[in-house]
Amino acid sequence: MSRVDGTRRCGGGLIVWLARALATPYFRIGHGFTWSGAENVPAGGPVIFAANHQSFYDPFLIGLPLRRPVAFLAWDYYCKKPLLGDAMKALGAVPVDVDAPAPRAIAHLLRVLERGGQCCVFPEGKRSRDGGLLEPMPGGGRCRPGAHQAAQGHGC
Repeated sequence: MSRVDGTRRCGGGLIVWLARALATPYFRIGHGFTWSGAENVPAGGPVIFAANHQSFYDPFLIGLPLRRPVAFLAWDYYCKKPLLGDAMKALGAVPVDVDAPAPRAIAHLLRVLERGGQCCVFPEGKRSRDGGLLEPMPGGGRCRPGAHQAAQGHGC
């Protein structure tokens, strides 16, 4: 089984298999969604995806076509919800308090990268309410400096 870090399973197991089995046709058929570029993602080594955050589904859509798990920061409010939170964590969510500095969450992403894993960050720091692009937040919602630090430290 793949692991995003050394302790928490992600990218394997029933939840991930079920999410891929249901979500891929749902987004392809129901929404005409297509993925491109997955062949350009290295099969090994650290990878940082920096994406615009226009929808609640963004972290999951980024990870669907990939063979390796993707860790991503997620609002701890959702991660505390029964079932939803468990599913999000199984799919790679790293809970973060959006109202406080997040050094533990950034440290988690750094460990993922040190182990050759993949992570996704959203420089906007929050999801767009209307689907439009937002300006990057100073500190990217306490995320962007961590992504920059991680990228420099891992040759990305």
